[in-house]
Amino acid sequence: MIAGLDVSDQETLKYAMDEIIPASESMPSASEVKGIHYILNILEELPELKPLFVALIHEIDLLSHHNFPSSAKEDRVRVLTSIEENKPELFGVLKDFTYESYYTNEKVYNLIGYEPYPTGSSGPKMDAFDENLLKKVKGMPPRYTNI
Repeated sequence: MIAGLDVSDQETLKYAMDEIIPASESMPSASEVKGIHYILNILEELPELKPLFVALIHEIDLLSHHNFPSSAKEDRVRVLTSIEENKPELFGVLKDFTYESYYTNEKVYNLIGYEPYPTGSSGPKMDAFDENLLKKVKGMPPRYTNI
């Protein structure tokens, strides 16, 4: 058992994450970029988040009759939609951490063409500003009222 989530809990969470971000022709699913490992690492660092994930998994299990991973896709979507509508705070945990695990992954960075720049670095090179872009606006009369 890692971070208090047993293998069954991890499997349920993995399938739920893949319903949020499924694989496409050009992009991997959340589980294909090891989203579950990201969440397990977060839970090891921030164990106070564990009750949120336990509650989320419990709700998924309850609505799917403890059969979420082997349920049909339509049934999994129905379960998650019900949680989104009736327990939005729990759905928010799933959605937010799924997106975070996905869009902070280097494999995804490369696929979407994102180049991360650490804080304190110069960042991407920008083109010089073109003053001509402001010519029309500078020639307009004021659009405000002096008080």
